[in-house]
Amino acid sequence: MLKEGRGISEINKIESENIFNVFKNKGFSTFEHQVLNRVIEITFILGNYDSKCYKKDKKFYLSITAPEDYDDLKLKEIITHELNHLIEISKIEDKKYRYPNYNKIKKSLIQFNPKNKQLEFFKHLIYKTLDNEINANVSQTYTYLRSFNSIDDDLLKNKLDNYSIRKEYKDILNFNIDKFKIDIMSNNISFDELNDILIENGVDEFLDFVKNKKNNDNYIDSWFKIIFSNSKKLLDKQDKIIKEVIEDIKENDNYSSHFPISESNILNYNEYINENKKS
Repeated sequence: MLKEGRGISEINKIESENIFNVFKNKGFSTFEHQVLNRVIEITFILGNYDSKCYKKDKKFYLSITAPEDYDDLKLKEIITHELNHLIEISKIEDKKYRYPNYNKIKKSLIQFNPKNKQLEFFKHLIYKTLDNEINANVSQTYTYLRSFNSIDDDLLKNKLDNYSIRKEYKDILNFNIDKFKIDIMSNNISFDELNDILIENGVDEFLDFVKNKKNNDNYIDSWFKIIFSNSKKLLDKQDKIIKEVIEDIKENDNYSSHFPISESNILNYNEYINENKKS
């Protein structure tokens, strides 16, 4: 049983490195790899750092694109991100839990096709702050910070502050909701289609403001309460993962195969095991 980290599982740490090494050996190709007793199909193709994890006919697939002159760290981060989705869903299925509520929201967002840039932005914003996406980005942050191979807390904090993902979520927290409301009102934009799709997928069962939609202002405020809360959650988890990076580096640096044992220990061990062999 492998321990869980503060924001990334030990399995993810190990398998991210393993999959990256297979890619370094095989290059852009398709191959099978085992994770959590599941054989998954992984495809690396030329592209621009797009990725997805999906399940089809009871089998999991990872599809990852990268340019020919790819950046090692950026590619490792993407592998970690998608593996987090895979591991999360695998554990839910293994323990026979029901899928979390965020899956109903995600399903609704996939079905929703906005006709204007304001709702396209809003759709993407909700997606980026779903719990599973927050968790995947926290895991990705570990891979980013671990690459500096440093136990200097100040250095890691500085690197974290300059990390693109952290900046992106800080920007979300600084988003001007009032200006967004004015933009929505001046363009006569309705949230009815999105809300109807959410209700069709049962989101109203756990979000009251979806079931009892009043007006745009109330609707926007209710969504941003969740969006801001989850963005703060990501920043908090990123702060905590610095400690995990430092602990892992120290643990690796202190590794030793030495196990204290004397000649008498060996004699006693051999004598006892010989006495107790099956006849």
